[in-house]
Formats: sequence, structure tokens, C-alpha cells
Amino acid sequence: MSTRKREVVVGVDGSETSTAAALWAAGEAHARDATLIVLYSFELYAYGSKDAALPGSIAYEQAQLAAAELVDEVIEKIEHTHLGLPVEPRILHESAGTALLEASGEALLTVVSSQGHSPRTEELIGSFAVHTAEHGRGPVAVVRAAAATPAGPAGPVVVGTDGSAVSLDAIEYAFAAARAHRVPLHVVRCVTGSGEDVTGSGDDRAELDAVLADRRQHFADVEAIPAVVPGKPQEALPGYAAQQGASQLVVGARGVSGFAGIVLGSVSRSLLANSQIPVVVVRPEDAS
Repeated sequence: MSTRKREVVVGVDGSETSTAAALWAAGEAHARDATLIVLYSFELYAYGSKDAALPGSIAYEQAQLAAAELVDEVIEKIEHTHLGLPVEPRILHESAGTALLEASGEALLTVVSSQGHSPRTEELIGSFAVHTAEHGRGPVAVVRAAAATPAGPAGPVVVGTDGSAVSLDAIEYAFAAARAHRVPLHVVRCVTGSGEDVTGSGDDRAELDAVLADRRQHFADVEAIPAVVPGKPQEALPGYAAQQGASQLVVGARGVSGFAGIVLGSVSRSLLANSQIPVVVVRPEDAS
């Protein structure tokens, strides 16, 4: 496993939804004793164009000032609710998508907001959020504005698993998140079928118990709860998480079968679009 910087990176763009995501990211950074990086990235006019914003030009300086003001406003709001949290601005001159993907290679967590409003799934999530979640080089959280400032004590962490090796990365992340927030962890396996089969076989429960047994020694301070629930993961996981009052839903990426195998396809997009709580997509450390 690669060594990651103790940083939580959040992309902002001046919108209310990205500011809400930044506040949620601040809570993650605080829980993990990490520095929060508030990242704003924009592309200047191309060199050679009639509107080129060359370094030293008035247009360039104005763009720099506007970027600094935008980031400072977000940081000011964060500091009102998270006193003492180390927060650093990061302003870059490249596409926001490129900047966040690069940051995700080293960060503990990269956070983006879900800003879409269309009935179409990808547009409901926001194409930028989809791209970052699919291609991030580390854990990526997609946060809705409504989920960014939860009321009351933090709820448990819920992680979905299909028993594949890839889902173990998601479980490892979820254990660490539950420990950081001092909340229980629910490890959920979704099964489909009819009659008695929909509640899961003894094998399903045995596999969950085996997975938890391997980690309970290392995470002895985390209350881990196995659960086998009926239904397809894109429907059962958000429903289960809502019933438990979960604070975040963690899923794996790039599996070879079952749930993890399609997590970056229709299932993951459905989860990102329909979950009312932050969804964290975890990829294997060696994924390209």
C-alpha cells in the first residue's frame, strides 16, 4: 500500500454545493488529524489568443485575485466551524479535473460535490463528479449539499462488499473511517433471489464473519456489524444506510465479479445519484 500524505483535498468552484462539500471535507480532515487542502484550479486564456492572460498582465492579475478571494471565502467559512484545523489554499492553472485527479494520487481522501439536477443519472450526479470518482487515484467522496452538514451525532459508516479481493480495500478504508469518527461500522452484503434465499445463505454470513475476523484484531476499537440484506446493491445499500442513519457509504471499485465488478458502471452511478449521504469510492492502491 502506498504512503499517502495526511491531507484531505476538496475541489471548490465558488458554488454553494462545493462550499458545502468543503465543510464536510473539513470534518473528515479533523477526524483524521489531517490538513485540509482547498483546491481551486482554472485555465487562463491560451497563449497566442487575442485575450491571452499572460503573467504580469492585468487580466492575469485579475484572475489571480478573483481565485484568491474565492478560496479565502471558503476557508473563512471552514474556520468558523472547525477552529484550529490546518487549512491550506491551493490555486492551480490547469483544468479542475486534471488537478483533482493528480491530487487524488497522494491524498487520504479527495472530495467533490454533486451538482447535477437533470433526471438523467450522469447529469443528476454531475459529469465532473462522475469523472473524478471513476478515474481518481485514491479514495474519492462525492457529497451532496444536503449531506454536508448533518445534524446531531455522526451515524455509522456503511460499506458494501461482494466478497471479492477488491472489496477488501473498501472495507479497510471503512474501518479506518469508522475508527476516525468513533462510530460503528456496518459491513453489508447484498443478495438477490426468492424465498429464503433473499436473506442470504449461511455461506454469505460465514464469509462476512471471516472478513471481519481478519480485521477485528487490528481495529479492536471499532464495533463491526455484519449484515446480509436482500436486493440489488444500487437499491439495497442506500436503503440500508438510510435506515441506519449512516454518515457515509463506502464502495469498492474495479472488481472482477458481482457488485464491485460494476461499481463504476450503472450501479455506482445509481448509488452516487440516489444516495442522500456522501458516497466514497475506493480503488485498489495498484489500480492504474
